[in-house]
Amino acid sequence: MTIESPLPSPTKPAGSIYGVSTDEVYTGQPPFGTTASDSLQYELFFDQIFVSIRIIKTPTATFSSAWMWDNGIVDLLTSYQPFETRSREGLYAGNDHISYAMQHGGGQILIRPEAGGEWAFDIEEKITSQWRFPPDDVVIHQPGLRVSMRRSGETLVGRGYAKRYAFAGDNGYMYWRFITGPFGAWRDQTGPWVWTAEAAFELKKYDYFKIMDAAGDIKTADQPGTYHRDRLAIGVVDGQAHCVEIEDIGRIEKVMKTDKTDMKISQAYCHMTVTRDGETLTGFGLNEIACGTNF
Repeated sequence: MTIESPLPSPTKPAGSIYGVSTDEVYTGQPPFGTTASDSLQYELFFDQIFVSIRIIKTPTATFSSAWMWDNGIVDLLTSYQPFETRSREGLYAGNDHISYAMQHGGGQILIRPEAGGEWAFDIEEKITSQWRFPPDDVVIHQPGLRVSMRRSGETLVGRGYAKRYAFAGDNGYMYWRFITGPFGAWRDQTGPWVWTAEAAFELKKYDYFKIMDAAGDIKTADQPGTYHRDRLAIGVVDGQAHCVEIEDIGRIEKVMKTDKTDMKISQAYCHMTVTRDGETLTGFGLNEIACGTNF
């Protein structure tokens, strides 16, 4: 399924330079859209249902999307309506289709599908991994979220993952491959969880491979020691190879296209297998592949 929605774009503002990583203490999701580019996604796993909620702000446009797997791909919404930020602290922002009320510890997301109705997602943050690229960029990863979804009188309980990338600098051309998901006995505990990416922002290479165990402890692959192929990712953690393999259950593609931005985003709900030290565990994952311009 491919959805393409053109929209005119204004002039791009100036930004600062992409820098070097340093660790930061998490104090909650920052306001949306204060940097030249901003990206926030929630990938939510329930027993037989998966929901993806995604917003992307480039220097010239805002794109929001939501879809689900429920015995097939269901495209919930696609919009270029700008987001209104309602607070200088925390993440309080929204448009007619998606709204966020998030502070340290969690909050709520509301989506209003194009078919009608309103769905509420109560989010409890358990674990946060954050680092920055000075002076203004921020990277936040939150695996093992506790999630409650309410729609049409039905309540589902599951787990989730959130990722936030806010860039102040110029990243006009970019490409990435990304996998995240729970495996093992994930329904009854915080983890285990994996998230891994291989990307290029302009000519700057970027990659990571992270594993969180059931207790919430996070380990990172050695550098160099992580790479992606078409259907798998490898990370060497504490000298031990971890192999993550994926098989699509359902995939959706959307194109974010304006007169300055042209980016294809392909997302799939997947069966996932994690092999390490002779042990094989199964779970479910989100595979995201994207390439294009960010002007």
